Amino acid sequence: MAANQQSEILQGRTLGEEPEWLTEQRRDAHSRFNSLPMPSFKYGLGILVDVSMINLEELDPAEQQDDVGVQADHRITVIPLQQAWKTHGEELKSALAGSHAGAKEQDTKLRAHHAAFLNSGLVIHIPHGIKSDQPTILNLYQNASARVDHVLVLAEEGSEAAIIDYSSTPNDSRQRLRNQAITIIAKDNASVHYTSVQDMAEGGYHFSSKNAKAGAGASITWTDCCIGGTFTQSKTSTSLDGMKASGTIRSIFFGGPGQRYDLYAGTTHHAPQTTSDLRARGVLTGDARSTFRGLIRMESDAKGCEGFQKEEALLIGGEAKADAVPILEIENNDVKCGHATSIGYVDEEKLFYMASRGLSEEEARQQIVEGFLGSLVQEINNEKTRQRIMEKIQEQLA
Repeated sequence: MAANQQSEILQGRTLGEEPEWLTEQRRDAHSRFNSLPMPSFKYGLGILVDVSMINLEELDPAEQQDDVGVQADHRITVIPLQQAWKTHGEELKSALAGSHAGAKEQDTKLRAHHAAFLNSGLVIHIPHGIKSDQPTILNLYQNASARVDHVLVLAEEGSEAAIIDYSSTPNDSRQRLRNQAITIIAKDNASVHYTSVQDMAEGGYHFSSKNAKAGAGASITWTDCCIGGTFTQSKTSTSLDGMKASGTIRSIFFGGPGQRYDLYAGTTHHAPQTTSDLRARGVLTGDARSTFRGLIRMESDAKGCEGFQKEEALLIGGEAKADAVPILEIENNDVKCGHATSIGYVDEEKLFYMASRGLSEEEARQQIVEGFLGSLVQEINNEKTRQRIMEKIQEQLA
């Protein structure tokens, strides 16, 4: 496609007076977008999810009108991407290049879609030494058919902050797409806890790529909570680049009839004496399907490191299926690393015992599910968010 035709197609999808390098990146990505096929996703043996029904041309992000509600500590700066080029241009260039990078054989139509049609997002800047006990809350109620956005978090040295990103849609079964990327840069001794909650209604297709880099002594905690939508693909990665950095990933998911989850969480240890802790816990009912892939990688120079991952799934009903794929890649001998996996059904004896104490079967199942997921939900440091998550799970169980 000629450059002038690409410019015409991309008109109206820009982020204000954006830099020339981004416009060029869009044109290159748009060419790839046109040439690449829609991907298919496999779930276990012989289970294939076809997402070709998503018409990316009809789900036009240029029509997007939704704003994100923001609540933040006054010491933390939250800037729309349209206004951030002058103050954080270099960091944005690096973050956007990183989220769209990768070998061509790893390129996908959805990755190219994000690079070509990005037209929304935020930069969250946590200044040097600021330690906030008030979480920055981002609330998105997506009416638009499509949203393509990027959140960049810049945590300066010695800073501490929590961010809660909650997205939902109207309950009208209309097809909607969100193609999201999140980048966290935590400098030395900074601490960031990012909670992402996907609560889309039926007809929602959510694709999210989350990446973080931790400097020396820095701490990054991801909580990735998926409780809605028809199809979700969520990839969460942390790179521990400085000595004594730590990375924690918590994955929570609940799926009912017709829901499909493709989830990945990984941590790479690049520096010595770094630690990682990856835990995933989910409940599936009806004919819900999930695949969870967990990776801990210890590089050859990353000596004296510790890492552990554990994946657990609870199935309710005979049609729900879950696959867990734990992966350990160890390039040196001076490390401690392990994994565990558990997939099982609700204990019928436990249900009978609880029923004998006066609970209905529905109440008993609800308590079992709340107990199973509750410990990870309680790690979210905002009571209102915890309540919203548990209420949605209770509604789906009922």
